[in-house]
Parts: sequence; C-alpha cells; structure tokens
Amino acid sequence: MVAEQGYDGASLELIAERLDIAKATLYSHFASKDAVVDVCLATCAQFVSARLRAIAGGKGSVHDRLRRLILEQLSVAGVADPRSPTAE
Repeated sequence: MVAEQGYDGASLELIAERLDIAKATLYSHFASKDAVVDVCLATCAQFVSARLRAIAGGKGSVHDRLRRLILEQLSVAGVADPRSPTAE
C-alpha cells in the first residue's frame, strides 16, 4: 500500500480496506500508521536477511554465491535480472 500510495497517501483506512478488516480492528493491534509500517519493514527485513544468509552460507564458489546474492537483492528490490531478455 505504501509503495503504491506513498506514505502520506496510505491511510489506516485504506490499509484496513485492503486487508478486508475493520479500521477498528487494525487500531486494536496498532497504535498508528507508523507502527504498521514499522512491523511491515521489520518483517520484510527478517525475510530478506534469512534468504540472503541462506545464499551466503550455501554451496558454490564465492563468486557464484556473490552473484546469487546480488540477483536476490535485485529481485527483492523489484529490479529485473539484467541478463533477462525482458529487462530494460
């Protein structure tokens, strides 16, 4: 929602609507939009960190693991693989 609407445009009302829950339900779990965003960012960071640690500690040469780490970061950032024929 924040990526689509921007921070200021992503109201708790819109977030609740997207989640198909009542705004009061959202407020019962989060005191503010900042709290929602903080939890979302922390959850994403944990997910990405775990994926990157798995790649870094995985099989393959240092060069291969570094390449996979870079490609994973690009994927997380929503950037197409530069080697892909559809990448611009």
